[in-house]
Amino acid sequence: MKKYIFLFLLLPAFMLLFAGCLPKKKKGPVKTQTLTLSSYPQGAAAHIAGKIFDLPHDFRLTPGSYLFRIEKPGYAPSWFSCKVLNSGIAVPKLGTDGNVTWEKMSPQSTQIELARQGGTVLLQSTPDTAQIFKDGRELGVTPLVLTDLPVGQHDVLLKSPNYADVTVSWEIRNNSPLIIHTDMQSNIGKLHITSKPSQARLFIDGKHVGQTAFRGTYAVGNHAIRLERDGYQPYEDHIVITKGKLTEKHVPLVVSPCMLNITSEPSGAQVFLNDQLRGTTPLILKDLPAGSYKIAVAHDGYDQMEETLDLAAGSSTRKDFIMSSSQGGIELNVYPAGVRVFLNGRDVGTVQQGESQTQTRLLQISNLSPGTYIVKAVHKRADPEIRKIRVQKGKIARPARIDLWVPNAEITWKDTGRTEVGMIYGETDRIILFGAQKGIRYEVDKKLLKSIKLLDINE
Repeated sequence: MKKYIFLFLLLPAFMLLFAGCLPKKKKGPVKTQTLTLSSYPQGAAAHIAGKIFDLPHDFRLTPGSYLFRIEKPGYAPSWFSCKVLNSGIAVPKLGTDGNVTWEKMSPQSTQIELARQGGTVLLQSTPDTAQIFKDGRELGVTPLVLTDLPVGQHDVLLKSPNYADVTVSWEIRNNSPLIIHTDMQSNIGKLHITSKPSQARLFIDGKHVGQTAFRGTYAVGNHAIRLERDGYQPYEDHIVITKGKLTEKHVPLVVSPCMLNITSEPSGAQVFLNDQLRGTTPLILKDLPAGSYKIAVAHDGYDQMEETLDLAAGSSTRKDFIMSSSQGGIELNVYPAGVRVFLNGRDVGTVQQGESQTQTRLLQISNLSPGTYIVKAVHKRADPEIRKIRVQKGKIARPARIDLWVPNAEITWKDTGRTEVGMIYGETDRIILFGAQKGIRYEVDKKLLKSIKLLDINE
């Protein structure tokens, strides 16, 4: 509204210009004023009294009223009015009460801002709802009105399924609206895709379109296809569709291999697949064809285990075997320390001293097959002791303690001073279990003894 009020105020000066003359000089001395005009953007021209001046420009003006028309291609024209006085240059200002006053300029220069002159275009297409792209950015779909378009050449790209892409161009010369209509050309061909087996999921250009067998129409050109079916390897390829022709594609799908993960407790068991040795546990077998497999695992000291598995195409299967021991063992409690032990004539170790003089460590013999074993305990200062021990599958045999009479102590009695050499089988704080000869054991109160001397049984 303010713009129109200013134009109304500028009419007297405008009419003066149309009269074709500048204000007449007054008689007497006349003082000129300098007005500097510029524009944004640059490159505009100022029209006054039938003359054209490129901006920026310094105007030497005598007293009077002036109206400038500022123009630049692609921008709406703008107007500037001023009144030149001997004391300076004044410009009109609209007050809040609607009255116009004149205010002096300081400094006597101004920049005229130009508004871009926009055009309008209506984009239409057959078929409609074609996508509109400008510099790769989607603007919308047809029909679409574009506004505030600068003066000059414009172009957009129209896209529609099954139609050839079209580039549309037009020129904006002024603010007169334009209507641009484009007939898009059909750009499709027929497509037929089958597979063996059928009912594979079909993707075209990454989009799921259905299952095989598939029939449809698609835009001409190169398209990526992908087929998927459970138990089969995915298939990927490219097809070229030709305008107005049928493109056919048959895909024989390849069965996906299976994976079998075999573990055992204990690990290290041999794995036989259909009677062929394939490795030891833990074992992962890849790329196995689908089918039925006999799996056997074998480990020393454990019962062999077998199982049959049916592996489906593309499956991943884990099989764990908890193996049962096929062997047993013997845990021997032999006294005293230093006794050597033989098992079926094989030396299996020497008995070691325990926490005290009258204790020994257990002798453990493992990984024995079920059966009866002859255990012989031997010492150079004693008669050997022989035992028959039965070993059962997966069990530990613990026979009664084997004692050999090996003199290991000399005791002296208080009352008589008598000395005896024998074997101490056991001892507490108060008594000892003493054997003066093989097969005889009796308790002796330590208070009755003058001394107890331990002997080295290995001497």
